Amino acid sequence: MCQQQAEDLERLTTSYENIGMTDITFLIVNHVMGAASINELTSRVSFPVYQDDYNLQIQSKLNASIDDLFLYDRCGTLVYHLTKPESLVTHGTMQNKVLTTYLTNPCNCTPDTLSTTVGKTSNQTPTPTPSIRRRRAVAAPTTTCSSNQ
Repeated sequence: MCQQQAEDLERLTTSYENIGMTDITFLIVNHVMGAASINELTSRVSFPVYQDDYNLQIQSKLNASIDDLFLYDRCGTLVYHLTKPESLVTHGTMQNKVLTTYLTNPCNCTPDTLSTTVGKTSNQTPTPTPSIRRRRAVAAPTTTCSSNQ
């Protein structure tokens, strides 16, 4: 299932880019037990794939299960934590939540909040710029995968 979900996320990325929604970002956190499948997973997508391990314990820190999806708004605020089946691209709920986050401002980010967040993220002095103010959302769904998926 995870390999298919990765391919579905890649197709979704392409379809969003084709209609000008280029500031939506996906990433995958591969389940700690799925380390053997990391190369296969990364070959299927153009976005980042991170390998969880027993030291990082990303899945545990996020209180996540396999195929969970986390959606963050443009300010880095967690907007949705979707679990299976809602987290699957083919379910429709996930796409609806991505578009809702992209087209609206569910956490009420302001240009100052966004520029401060961007500054903290990039270790630069926060400076609001017109391009940052116009940016709709950066959605970063994260799935955790295992090798038997």
